[in-house]
Amino acid sequence: MSTGQADSKPPGETPSSQGRAFPLYWTRLPSLKIVRPPKGTYSPKVDERCFTYCSQSIRGRIDHGEPWCRTICLRRVFAHEVKRTLAAHDGAQQTVHAKHPLPPEGQNIPGIFDSLLGQSAEEQEAHSKDKEDVKNWEEGYYLWASTSRWAAQEKIDLMMYDLERQEQWQRYKEKVNEKFAQREQQRVQKADQPIGNAKEESASQAPRTDAVTAPEKTNTGQPVIQIPLRPFPDPTMRSILLPVPPPFPPIQEQIQNLLAPSHKLLGLLHETIRSGEQWGFAKRMWEKAQTDEPFVLARNVCSKMWEKWKDGPPDDSGSKV
Repeated sequence: MSTGQADSKPPGETPSSQGRAFPLYWTRLPSLKIVRPPKGTYSPKVDERCFTYCSQSIRGRIDHGEPWCRTICLRRVFAHEVKRTLAAHDGAQQTVHAKHPLPPEGQNIPGIFDSLLGQSAEEQEAHSKDKEDVKNWEEGYYLWASTSRWAAQEKIDLMMYDLERQEQWQRYKEKVNEKFAQREQQRVQKADQPIGNAKEESASQAPRTDAVTAPEKTNTGQPVIQIPLRPFPDPTMRSILLPVPPPFPPIQEQIQNLLAPSHKLLGLLHETIRSGEQWGFAKRMWEKAQTDEPFVLARNVCSKMWEKWKDGPPDDSGSKV
């Protein structure tokens, strides 16, 4: 039996080939792996950081006042957010700029910022037409600052979305505020109508009800005047968005404006020297200095001053007839 089993082995097979394969010891050595993070849309890089500080007082808490808040955000816009690559029929690629408009707080720079940049009121008025153009997001850094608690909360929520979704949210807010403004305008027009016509119109439009809602009153018994608020507040009043660095005017132009009076003064001095007016003026001064006219003029001035000093201040109580 044992001889038959030994003969049944295929020729050329060694005892080592029947066991475990020969181990590769170099795979057990410690290795170094290079992991490259993805770029573009799936990059883990940080593109925005926000710092918010809020405080509240005892009186403000009792009066249900809004807390005092300050928020600063630094946003970096990458190239893949504002540029799109299009493939042509011939296989060539073309890069186009994706126009995503800035939020309202980044469209118009305040006048005080223009003044800090060295622009006068005339230059600001001359550039008012340029401000009407819509500004879009560009690649680079942006600084966002606000003193509104609501704006800070909205900013944190918008950190979850890209520029396209933020643009959609801004259009939605503008549409809701526009509808609200139209309803308020209609309400004001109805309030300006005569009482009789307003009653007839309200009776024809609204169904009659037996329950009458009394206006809300304060502790003193006076009715509370409820002013309807906009669904979304205006962010331009308490927020600002600026590119970093800001768009400073050309330095050469500012230097020319600063030195313009000096250029004009030096030009007049050069003309008077070349024409001989300065030399003639110097000769006349030397001739006058050799006469007694400067001494007489100085003596008269000193005598007049001495007389005024002795007389004292004029008496306003009496009137001369």
